[in-house]
Amino acid sequence: MEEDTQQESKNLWASGWRPFFGWVGGVGFLYTLLLQPLLSWYARIRGWPEPPPVDTGTLTVAITAIITIAGFRTYEKQKGVAS
Repeated sequence: MEEDTQQESKNLWASGWRPFFGWVGGVGFLYTLLLQPLLSWYARIRGWPEPPPVDTGTLTVAITAIITIAGFRTYEKQKGVAS
């Protein structure tokens, strides 16, 4: 069995740019699919202005790109060509 010599960061936020975009995308989808509709409903009841929606097209494209890049990185690591 081949030993992995690369050390991974134990800090969730410091392990690179991909986790950052994953967290941003996850929060974006959470807001779009759950929080914004609930906040809009509550705002209508109270007579407040509704919170703005997020452009889901842009959000989906960005997250798909990040997932694709992460998949390529995983493939490179499995084949032993990752630096």
